Amino acid sequence: MTSVDLFDGQSCCGPAANSEEAARAVAQFVSEAGWFSERGVAVRRLGLSSDIAEFTRTPVIMELLLAKGMDALPALLVDGELKCAGRYPTRAEIAGWCALTDAVGGR
Repeated sequence: MTSVDLFDGQSCCGPAANSEEAARAVAQFVSEAGWFSERGVAVRRLGLSSDIAEFTRTPVIMELLLAKGMDALPALLVDGELKCAGRYPTRAEIAGWCALTDAVGGR
């Protein structure tokens, strides 16, 4: 089973300048999680304030944070591999990384 993990700092320390845009992107990601789940993809959204242990025990995320700080978030892993950092990916991007071909109609 493919896994998608979104490491998100937005809830506690995202950039205020883009807070509305980030809130919309988070809502879109959450609403589309069901679409991915229906296709056999395990999706998790991890928040820095509530899931700090996941951040600290995921080496690629720790390395990213050390190198780029909070600007690295959100960061998305597919099967443990970093695919996107510093922005929310589209459904089509995530579907491509998960080898799903029916993402038509996604953002």
